[in-house]
Amino acid sequence: AAAGPAEDDAAAKALAALDEAARDAKVAHLKSLAGKKEEFATVAARLLAEYPDHLPLMRVRLDHVRKLYLNGDGLPASTPAAEAAAAADEIDEASDAVLGLIDLRETAAQLGMNPPPASDAAATKARQTAEEHKKAIAAALAAKARSALMRLTSGASEDAAALDAAYGELQRWADVTSEAHWQLFVGHHRRRGRHGTVLKKLRALSAASADNKGPSGVSREALHQEKLLEMRALGWDFAVAYDERMRIVENPGRPPIY
Repeated sequence: AAAGPAEDDAAAKALAALDEAARDAKVAHLKSLAGKKEEFATVAARLLAEYPDHLPLMRVRLDHVRKLYLNGDGLPASTPAAEAAAAADEIDEASDAVLGLIDLRETAAQLGMNPPPASDAAATKARQTAEEHKKAIAAALAAKARSALMRLTSGASEDAAALDAAYGELQRWADVTSEAHWQLFVGHHRRRGRHGTVLKKLRALSAASADNKGPSGVSREALHQEKLLEMRALGWDFAVAYDERMRIVENPGRPPIY
């Protein structure tokens, strides 16, 4: 006997579930390659062609470029302008791909309401989706701001408009004073000459780092060098000299002769 509508519908759902499972497995495999430039690029090219509108895939791509160029202390200060600009282009492309798949107005509207009662499954799911979208938006905007800062510090660009725009938008979606965004906070205020604000932030981060509670992947030495930059900008050469003497006392190059 020929299959009825119910059987056809069940078969279609089973095939759709199979396709989704296969897609999710591919994305999970790609995620395992994040940070491995050549391997990731090869697999990503195929998946981006297959699933150009799949947000989880675009988030994996963004995480990959963040891991390549923005983790820890970020690109070295000595990175050539052309190389920094190329990295910034990759970051912007991945960030824009994420933002292009999210309705920012709808997300803001969902988050502007009180959480729904647990009994309302549909509303609860919509709220959870909005929360996930908020995380994705913040990550994408932070990456765009970091890429703009990268262009400025490397000399690839002298236009701070992109940094100001991305930083201003990020403030609507995340706490820019949090440790997660410390490089942006420092870079933004440093460019505006707010060296006291920057120094206060760096001292707090250094204190947290000493207690192993500082930003993940950021060395204490990197934070220390950032503090010295700010002290020099403030004209505190005496403080820099004192700091250098104290470091010799605390970390002598050779043991004392007595």
